[in-house]
Amino acid sequence: MFKENLKRMLDILEKSLARDDFEEDVQNIICLCESLKKIQKEIPSISELEKIKKLETDLEIKYESFYELGNYFDPLYIKYKKIIQENDVKKIREKNKRKRNNG
Repeated sequence: MFKENLKRMLDILEKSLARDDFEEDVQNIICLCESLKKIQKEIPSISELEKIKKLETDLEIKYESFYELGNYFDPLYIKYKKIIQENDVKKIREKNKRKRNNG
C-alpha cells in the first residue's frame, strides 16, 4: 500500500510538471518529487519528513489538482513518523543500557 501511495503521488506530481501550469511552484514540485523518491529508499529524518509534509500541504491547498495528495501522503507520514520515533526510543534505550553497564 505504501509503495503504491508513493507511486500515485509521483504520478500526480510528474504529470503536473509535464503540463507546466505551476510556474511559480515548479521548484517546490520538483523538490517534493525528489524527496518522495528519496524516502522510497531510506527512512527520512523527522525534519525531512516535516519538510515533505509542508510542501505537500502547501501544494494541496494552493492547487485543486493536488487535492488528493494528502490522501496518499497522510498514511505515509504516520508510518514514517512512527518508525522514526521507534528508532529514537531504541537509540535512547541502548545509550542508557551502555551507561548502566559502564557505570
